[in-house]
Amino acid sequence: IPNDSIETSMPPRLFKGYVLNGFAMALTKARRFGEARRAVQQGLDLAARERDSNSLQVTLLRSLATIEYAQGDIGAAAAALGRGVE
Repeated sequence: IPNDSIETSMPPRLFKGYVLNGFAMALTKARRFGEARRAVQQGLDLAARERDSNSLQVTLLRSLATIEYAQGDIGAAAAALGRGVE
């Protein structure tokens, strides 16, 4: 989605980040963990380019923790949540 192709009340990169988060959660439910992790990373990359993206970053990191937990990696899940607190 090009940054100027939609009108939203938030910056387009943030909007796309939230869409990617929803996509990551759908992929997680389908047990497509690699793709879900890539969607989260794409969202985090977009969020890093926006000044007011703390909420999106925490949302994406919670999703990453969910992905890690679903794969049985409790340590990685905790680390993702820890990143959200930094």
